Amino acid sequence: MSRRKLYDILGVSIFWGIPILLIIRLNFFKTGSEASKLYDSGIKKYDSENYTGAIQDFTKAIELDSGYIDAYQERGRVRYDLGDYTGAVQDYDKVIELDKKDGEWYNWRGVVKYDLGDYTGAIQDYDKAIELGRKDDYDAKTYNNRGITRYDLGDYTGAVLDYYKAIELFQNYDKGLLEDYISVYAITYDRRGMVKYRLGDYTGAIQDYDKAIELDSGYTTAYINRGNFKINFKDINAGCRDLQKASNLGETGIDDKIKEYCKWETISTSNSFSNIRARLNKFIF
Repeated sequence: MSRRKLYDILGVSIFWGIPILLIIRLNFFKTGSEASKLYDSGIKKYDSENYTGAIQDFTKAIELDSGYIDAYQERGRVRYDLGDYTGAVQDYDKVIELDKKDGEWYNWRGVVKYDLGDYTGAIQDYDKAIELGRKDDYDAKTYNNRGITRYDLGDYTGAVLDYYKAIELFQNYDKGLLEDYISVYAITYDRRGMVKYRLGDYTGAIQDYDKAIELDSGYTTAYINRGNFKINFKDINAGCRDLQKASNLGETGIDDKIKEYCKWETISTSNSFSNIRARLNKFIF
């Protein structure tokens, strides 16, 4: 083949190759831009509580870009909020497949597995999240979540250690960040109080309930736990005040308990404290 012919062939190939590459690149950026717009649209729909529309937009974004990790993350959140725990786990599986080094999504997947009743799987994910660390300041929440799961598995010693660690980490947060997580901080004290009660540390339990209420005066569960604790230990009037406070704050399901146990003027030997304590014991936690 002559040099001229070879030049002609290469020249034509190069000439046609340039626009082809440009078209490919332009299509790539166009696809990415469309996926990004759909993602932004999904966020807006989620914020306006149009959850079905949000899922549709995130799904379309993923169809355009199968590696769009943020879209998987957000679709997983929406599915979780809608109670589609299986779908949420699938999305978090994909997120972890795309980024195995971010512990945040192990924590999120652990939360969903817990709600699915897979406590062992949840613990494994929390362990991995703690091992990897988090890109943000959620470590305390991970310990708190693992503590909750250990408690439900009957591992009270493991649970109380996790709550101690979570509280230690919360105490290291700067003031602004701690204010963002004050409700979780209060819950952690309340949950630790529950475990201490189980372990027989009654003084520690009441101190933790007090701290939870100090941190979040609107946290009704802490009032209920403290109220039942006080009734169990014969401080009936104070305990009933806590139950009434929870009811006043909007807690439902305890009015019948208040009517049954907190008629101060009618409590007598016919309704002995030992009977009250026996009936309340199951209601503490």
